[in-house]
This record gives sequence, structure tokens and C-alpha cells, in this order.
Amino acid sequence: GNEVFHDCYHLESVTLPNSLTVLGSGLFSECPSLKEITIPSSVTQIGDNFFKNCRSLTKVNLSNSLKHLSAGCFSGCEELEEIKIPSSVESIGSRAFYNCKSLTNIVIPLSVKSIESEAFYGCNFVKFSIPSQIESIGEGCFSECLLLETIEILASLKIISKSAFKRCQKLKEIKIPSSVSVIEDYAFCGCKSLTNVLIPESVITIKDNAFDECISIKEINIPPSVTSIGSSVFNKCTSLINITLPPSVTMLGGMIFTRCSLLKSVNILSAIPAIKYNTFYYCIALEKVSIPSSVTLIAENAFENCSSLVELIIPSSV
Repeated sequence: GNEVFHDCYHLESVTLPNSLTVLGSGLFSECPSLKEITIPSSVTQIGDNFFKNCRSLTKVNLSNSLKHLSAGCFSGCEELEEIKIPSSVESIGSRAFYNCKSLTNIVIPLSVKSIESEAFYGCNFVKFSIPSQIESIGEGCFSECLLLETIEILASLKIISKSAFKRCQKLKEIKIPSSVSVIEDYAFCGCKSLTNVLIPESVITIKDNAFDECISIKEINIPPSVTSIGSSVFNKCTSLINITLPPSVTMLGGMIFTRCSLLKSVNILSAIPAIKYNTFYYCIALEKVSIPSSVTLIAENAFENCSSLVELIIPSSV
């Protein structure tokens, strides 16, 4: 059944018989005194939120017959320091290790093919390697991993998912694999220590707020494969000094350089149709912009508070 031992406040240890094969959802959820448990090898499935908020849980031996780590299975297990994922596991469910703040190291076995949304949200890894066999990572997978400094992506991911590394405040560099075509919304938003970003020529789309508040980025190379850059992509990148938009870019969102207070020059080589709202709002160091002849519209507040702007070339197409 489900939640059979839910909120058993004083339960410290459990011995489960080898006859069990399926364990229900929330079976030991909210058992704050539970410290250790062994799941027998006969068990092939554990339900969602299985150990949710078992705040004293430090040791778990998982069944080597499990195929899937269920959604929220260790969510809120704040004392869990390490865990061995069996080589039988093929996927890690959403929020599986959500806010496991003592979890500083974990090895992903070669059997795992997918890691779902917010699986490692709020974990305190210093470094993490996404192995080559992983086919996808879900939204917010490593969001709020505040101690994460190094991420190695060996996998041939097609997408860097929405908020994947949001607010990984100590992440210093990222090499995006050449298999990636899309960087989703907020992917690296709030990565305040990020200084080195390598975007490969496979990337076609960079979506809204992808590098919002990456305050340590001084320069970034947009490859000639990119055709679309969303709104607020470089919003509050306060160390960004110059940038070139290649000819391939045909879509440029609004507020893209808002409050880039050190931005001095922008080289627009692309045939964009408009300079959208608040594009250069409060770019107080911006001195010169040459608007391409493809532009027919300069929207409201596009250059508001650009107090150092001394030269602006507006084509007759506007």
C-alpha cells in the first residue's frame, strides 16, 4: 500500500522481507528519525516520494533489481551523504534527490539513460560528470547547486534544458557539447561566477534569459550557426564588454542587453528586422552602435539611459 509508514516520527530502522517486489508511494515519507534501510534485491519498483523528508536518513542500500529511481524518492533527505545507484537503474526520476544538501558525490552507472526534471536540485556537488550514455536531462536538473564549480558534459545531449544550471553560483566554465542545437530558457541564469562559455557551431537557438545575470562573463562568442536569440538572454551581464552578432541571426528578442553596464560595443552583422523594446536599456558605457539596413523598427526605450552613446547610425529603412 501507499504511505503505510508515513509520519512514523520515531521509526529509526526497518527490516524488509525478501518476499516483497513492489513498494508503494510515500511508504516511509516524513519519517524524520529513520537513519538506515536496506531494500531487498527482490524489489523491482519503489513508489514516488518513497523516503521524502526522511531528514535523518544517512545510509540506504538499494535493490539491484530496480529499473527506475522514482520521482521524489529521496527528496528532502538532508543528511544523505552518499548512495550507490545500482547498475540495473535506467532512469532517475524528477526530484529524486531534490535538496539532498549533504549529497556531495554520486556516480551515475552506465545503465542510466535519462535524468528527469530537478533530479539534483539543491545538491551540494562541487563537480559533476554527465556520462556519455545520457540521452536527456530534465528541466532544472542541477538548478540551485550552489557549490557546483565544474560540470563535465560527456553526453551527446541535443538540448540544454530549461533552468538546467540556474543559479549554480560557483560554476566557472561550461563547454557545451557539439550535439546541442538548443539552449533553453534560463539554462545558465544566475551563474554569477561563469566566465568561460564555449558555444559550439551546432547551436541554432538560444532562448529567453539563457545567460541572464551571468555577471562575470566579459565576452562570449556567438557562432555563425545561431539564427535566433531570445529576450533578456544577456540581461544584467554587467561584465560583458563587447559582442558580435553574426550574419546568421535573424531573430533577436527584446531586453537582450538590458543593464549590461560595461558594454561598449555591439557589432550587429545580422539582418534583423527590428531593435526591440529595451534592447540596450541602461547600457551606460555603450558608445557606438551601427544599426543594419534590414531594420525597419526601433521600439520603445531601446536606447534609454545609454548616457555614453556618442554615435548612432540609423539606416533609411527605419
